[in-house]
Amino acid sequence: MSARLLVTAFALLSSVWSGGALAENGEYCQHSEHITLIFVDRTTQYDEIDKELFVSGFDRIVGTLKPGDRVAVHTLAGDYPQSERVFDRCVPGCPDSGVLGWIFSSCRPMQARVDFSRFRQDLAASIRRMLDELQSYEHSDIVRTLARVTEAVARSGTDQERSRQLRHVFIFSDLLENSKHLPWPTIIRRPSSDLVGELSRNGLIPIVRGARVVAFGIGRSHDPERTALGTSAERRLQDFWALLFATGGAEDVYIGRRLD
Repeated sequence: MSARLLVTAFALLSSVWSGGALAENGEYCQHSEHITLIFVDRTTQYDEIDKELFVSGFDRIVGTLKPGDRVAVHTLAGDYPQSERVFDRCVPGCPDSGVLGWIFSSCRPMQARVDFSRFRQDLAASIRRMLDELQSYEHSDIVRTLARVTEAVARSGTDQERSRQLRHVFIFSDLLENSKHLPWPTIIRRPSSDLVGELSRNGLIPIVRGARVVAFGIGRSHDPERTALGTSAERRLQDFWALLFATGGAEDVYIGRRLD
């Protein structure tokens, strides 16, 4: 991909994150200054085990959301420009502002509950479509996608969106980075500190300052049988990603097979 096309793609992504592309129930956005990003890996065809892992963690993800939080779902694909944003909406709900706030607020709790139910259904449907559609790529460009999307969030254009803080990042992926610049199994064969140092010099550290990063779905290989990674390989994989997110300023990092 040419440098000009990459700059254009990043400019478009930044403009999308300016806030002008927010879909329905945008009136709820005023109730929070937080952003939740959800990344779903499309580089491996999901089997029933993968689907069960995500479904079992979905309620946990929804449980972290507060009224007004902006929630965006992005795909992880074979190459960063192939990544898509498939969901972007603010969480319906009325903030807890006491009796006077309840009396004078224009937010209607009953309507907000209806809107939240639809929000939850739409969020689940957007993810379920990805789990059900068979799709696979030769490569998996995870690091660069995380870096570019979080950078776009950090540089979002309007004053309202700039004031938002990235509070949660959820990543459903086996985390088997296999990009052109970091082919598998490089990240489990070279020292994590060396690799993260190189990524830092190339501007590829995800900007997750103050956020809780949760990655789940790891532990299986890319082979057709999706065999389990060995204990040592899985540990090195966890060490690499934990160091990467810590370098990006994460407040807390969890990396594991299941989000329970």
